[in-house]
Amino acid sequence: MTAFNNYEDFIAARVQQLRSQKNISARKMSLSIGQNEGYITQIENKQNPVSYTHLRAHETAANL
Repeated sequence: MTAFNNYEDFIAARVQQLRSQKNISARKMSLSIGQNEGYITQIENKQNPVSYTHLRAHETAANL
């Protein structure tokens, strides 16, 4: 199991993991949750912090 230095690293890794499991592009995932096309890329690059609760809401909404 990977050790994370901080919360942002965990969120970025989790989003990348979900995209990999679903074989979906960052753009497509962003649009599927009603966000702009660069939203997921920004999260993965730690440019747009997001709460874990918000992430789970996106997962549920997009059936991820």
